[in-house]
Amino acid sequence: MEKKTFNISVPIDSHRDRIDKFLQSQLSELSRTRLQNLIRNGHVKLNNAIINEVSKKIKNEDKIEVNFPQPKETLIKPNK
Repeated sequence: MEKKTFNISVPIDSHRDRIDKFLQSQLSELSRTRLQNLIRNGHVKLNNAIINEVSKKIKNEDKIEVNFPQPKETLIKPNK
């Protein structure tokens, strides 16, 4: 299965925003808690460096990359 990645460059009007709030505005289908967990677990890069600080301030033209991990396989089976 192919790894999913989201890349974005920070626009000038988002200068000094927190990275978690900015990503939530760009990826509205994900909760801010989910995005914070992705950041804490090392799935977000800021200018090619992995970050884990959810309150990190971003600057104009920063490059953000979010790597979505593969879903974990479950061992739950339906009842018959």
